Amino acid sequence: MKIRHILGGVVVPLVLGLSLCAQSRPELIKSIDRITTEDQLNEWLTYYYLHPRPDLVVSAVQFMSKQGHLQEAHAQTPFCVFLAQVFSANAGELDTWFGQLRNGTEDQKSALALTLWMVGSGSSKALLKSLSGDGSGGFQNYVGELLADDHPPDLLHDDIGNAGCLDALWASFFASGDERYVKRIIGALPLMNVHGDTGTMLIGGAARWSLASNAFQHPKGMQICEADMKELPKDQQPALAAVIQSAKEQKK
Repeated sequence: MKIRHILGGVVVPLVLGLSLCAQSRPELIKSIDRITTEDQLNEWLTYYYLHPRPDLVVSAVQFMSKQGHLQEAHAQTPFCVFLAQVFSANAGELDTWFGQLRNGTEDQKSALALTLWMVGSGSSKALLKSLSGDGSGGFQNYVGELLADDHPPDLLHDDIGNAGCLDALWASFFASGDERYVKRIIGALPLMNVHGDTGTMLIGGAARWSLASNAFQHPKGMQICEADMKELPKDQQPALAAVIQSAKEQKK
């Protein structure tokens, strides 16, 4: 399978399929120096943009590995998308994090490699190349595939070709709070009406479900949806209006 197609998958709650939490609980991670529970991980991942803690990156990766999440493709890939945002925003920490993570388990090293590839900077590429002689033959082949593919996903411009792209867009929003990722998901709602193409219609349906769920959990997500309503063509407004209504009903 081509590396650039790794975003295939299904949308799962909170990207990683962890327990659904209706609101942020920053007290869970306010005073900790490492992540040791699923609740802490969930808070850190889902609401990072509200209270960023880049100092918890290494323990988050280690905990993900310990819990077996990094061996699950539907969890590893969006997690790496999330990490790529954090790595890019904290470029000065890249060498330190790399040094702490490269000697971990193979699933941890694979997540590190995929994250570095997604970052796509000169320094991340150099670090990725330095991994090419590490680990098993399978891991070395994986790093080689990454190095041979110089087109990591461009989530703001690539077509939304499967539900895994939605996972990646949400992961990017959780890490950055950038409204452009949510607006891209809103832009996928018309896919529900592409009759005769079940796969495409399912992507549109997944976009609708994920928007309603996350607009319920994230006030900023609701604000983006409501603001976008004013910009959409009239024929596209009913689908987004239904999303907003569904999210508001969940709050009752």
